[in-house]
Amino acid sequence: MRFSGVDTALNAAFVASFLFLIFAFTLSATQIQTFGLIAAGLLFAVFLIGLFVAAAKMPRKESLLSAALLIAFVFLALRFDYFSSIVLGIFFASAPFAWLRFAKGNNFSKSLPELGFTNKKLIWNVLIGVFLTIFLFYPVVIAEGLVVRFVFGITDMENVSSTILDAPIWVGLWAILIVPFAEETFFRAFLVPRIGPILSAFVFCIGHLGYGSIAELIGTFTIGLLLALLYKWRKSIWAVIAAHFVFNFISVGLMYLSKYLPSAVGMG
Repeated sequence: MRFSGVDTALNAAFVASFLFLIFAFTLSATQIQTFGLIAAGLLFAVFLIGLFVAAAKMPRKESLLSAALLIAFVFLALRFDYFSSIVLGIFFASAPFAWLRFAKGNNFSKSLPELGFTNKKLIWNVLIGVFLTIFLFYPVVIAEGLVVRFVFGITDMENVSSTILDAPIWVGLWAILIVPFAEETFFRAFLVPRIGPILSAFVFCIGHLGYGSIAELIGTFTIGLLLALLYKWRKSIWAVIAAHFVFNFISVGLMYLSKYLPSAVGMG
């Protein structure tokens, strides 16, 4: 199998983002007393093993590119808040391609159709994703959120909006424009065929622990399951990317409207 520059870049991006995230989690874990120090030690061991394997097994060109990217990630993360979100997106987007290369020897071109990147019924799949999100997925999640809030008394959804609104505006744009592509490539196109809709939705849910919101976790599991079922039905990445884009566009848009519209009309 012949590998191109795209394959080299994707593999290097995966290795660099993986090592960066392990190192970042290690630093975070050190702040949690005894258990955190143990977890930090284990994570740092994983970091060192990953570093060794990358240096020993990867072609020299990829190793050098991975090292350069890792250094760049660390430098930019120290300079700019929320840069770790970009690295996480790079990991989600590159991991499936790196795994298929390692497990099956696939190059980029061969991996694309396996991950649902096909032009077959492209417009139709996009329209299905948009339609289902507006008229089914979003109403279901909203209804669920109301039950969670008024029946079970879980009112921590504001943690999510405050996190987004306190961040630079590019974080909101990233969530709308880039996150759907990266997350759908990993959670739906890669995970659903391997672990199924329910487990993939659970992993998707765990990936949103950082918001510190139980309501968000419940809603994330639900939309993750709906997107997984949509992918399983359509076998097209474009359907779920479109659905995720619309979902995030509505969600983030409503957050910004709630912040700026009252002051615009003289109410705040």
